[in-house]
Amino acid sequence: MQNDEVASIFREIAMMLELRGENFFRIRAYERAARVIEEAGFEVIRATEGQLSALPGIGNDLRKKIEELRRSGECALHRKLRAEFPHGIFEMLAVPGLGPKTVQRLYRTRGIDSLNALQRAAESGQLRTVEGIKSKTEQNILRGIELIRAQAQVIPPWTARETAVRAQEYLKCCAGMARVHIAGSLRRRRSTVHDIDLVAAGKDPAQILREWRRAPWIKEVIAEGETKSSVRTTEHIQVEVRAVLPHRYGAALLYFTGSKQFNIRIRQEALRKGMKLNEYGVSALSRSAAAGRMNAAAEREETMFAALNLPWIPPELREDKGEVEAARRGSLPQLVGPEQIRGDFHVHSSYSDGQSTISEIAAAAQETGYKYIGICDHSQGLRVASGLTREQVLKKKKEIASLQSRFHIRILCGTEVDIRADGSLDYPDEVLEEFDLVIAAVHSGFSQSRVQMTRRLVSACRHPKVHILAHPTGKLRGAREECEMDFKEVTAAAARHRVALEINSFPHRLDLDESRARQAGEAGVKLAISSDAHRHADLNVLSYGIDIARRGWLEANQVLNCMSWAEVQQWKRG
Repeated sequence: MQNDEVASIFREIAMMLELRGENFFRIRAYERAARVIEEAGFEVIRATEGQLSALPGIGNDLRKKIEELRRSGECALHRKLRAEFPHGIFEMLAVPGLGPKTVQRLYRTRGIDSLNALQRAAESGQLRTVEGIKSKTEQNILRGIELIRAQAQVIPPWTARETAVRAQEYLKCCAGMARVHIAGSLRRRRSTVHDIDLVAAGKDPAQILREWRRAPWIKEVIAEGETKSSVRTTEHIQVEVRAVLPHRYGAALLYFTGSKQFNIRIRQEALRKGMKLNEYGVSALSRSAAAGRMNAAAEREETMFAALNLPWIPPELREDKGEVEAARRGSLPQLVGPEQIRGDFHVHSSYSDGQSTISEIAAAAQETGYKYIGICDHSQGLRVASGLTREQVLKKKKEIASLQSRFHIRILCGTEVDIRADGSLDYPDEVLEEFDLVIAAVHSGFSQSRVQMTRRLVSACRHPKVHILAHPTGKLRGAREECEMDFKEVTAAAARHRVALEINSFPHRLDLDESRARQAGEAGVKLAISSDAHRHADLNVLSYGIDIARRGWLEANQVLNCMSWAEVQQWKRG
């Protein structure tokens, strides 16, 4: 971790403390520390205590934060503060000239909680109704947003979906529109999306594109033609629309969904069967009456596959990783779907570093349609995340018991217990007995050797009280790669001791990824899809984990939270 990354974390802490309305001097201490760290002539993450002490403004508390970053790659205070606000708030804080006080005012008084919402409010002149914002301020905000969009390389998943749906709804209203569908990497549910693709069909494709280019949030037309339009939105997101006649819609959707490798593989499959396949349709290679009949298949994706004697392949699998061969054998997986999820095992409450009460979480989970919800707060050793002492555990358990009669949903009293460096757990067995659900996780010491980390995780799997191993690889998107370990050995231990591996759905983790999830599933390990939500409003991030599970070829019988709680308990007992 470089100095600028450490400084960025401290600067964000300062901004979030200001959003909270915290003590002025505490806020300024973090701001000053960020500047000092940026200007330091050495890497603070590798510095000695003496070197850190010599830096002006770096006192004991800040030194401990730097030590924490060195040990684990993250700061619990930073994570706790981030959990208190919607994801979009942090995008807004990045707008030049838009300070925390103004962001807080916009959020509290107008409900503006994302860059997209801020953009729309500024363009419509609504910001001028907020105290302290004038016309010039609005223009500065718009220019700042444009700068942020220009610098963005990967679209956050929630923004990608919002933009795609907005484009899809607009296209549906175009004259002569018959069908429109999101395509590309977003349809395949990749966790990294760089642009948005859509395929539309209508009797006059050129007219559809002319109307499309009049969308009020299109900033720039990059390329245009009779069947293709590539634009950049006011949020600086590239959107490409392909418009075709209805009888070619299925072929175009298949082709522009991709991936590139899948398209090559499916074309090879067509050639093997004496056919030609492209974005216009599928036809026999020989010039015969059969060719015209085969092109009739181009209207729908399903008939395109049927023309090749294949079942429809779900978009999430189209990566040329064996799906065509599985389709040919008739052995494609029946992918897990959101309607099969019965609960969420991993949610943090205000007892530790969460923002919501247990009652708020239970109400939101019940509204979602879940049958159970796991309230898994941190264990005592993780003090920076307000880990619970035994006394607090008993208090929490008592509160859950008193709340249970108010809800149809089962509220599970759980814990996210820390796995110590030697593989032991942060609570003794007599405390673990108090919990319905035990999730074990590593939160520090990620620099351990491959052998040490493997031994540490295997040891946790062996513990008879552990149900789930959380965010198993320790990955943090854009901040920390997977820790060194023998994943095959860990999955073998998990299978042997009936411990599920978690697919952590929180957007900054997404751990396990699709390849690890598939590897675990093939090893006979159960997967638990969890939100790791720190606010009840974030329970819906579970959808990102479902996407990973589907891309990892997982079926419902491989996913722990597709089981009832009674079935989970029976599974654990063997």
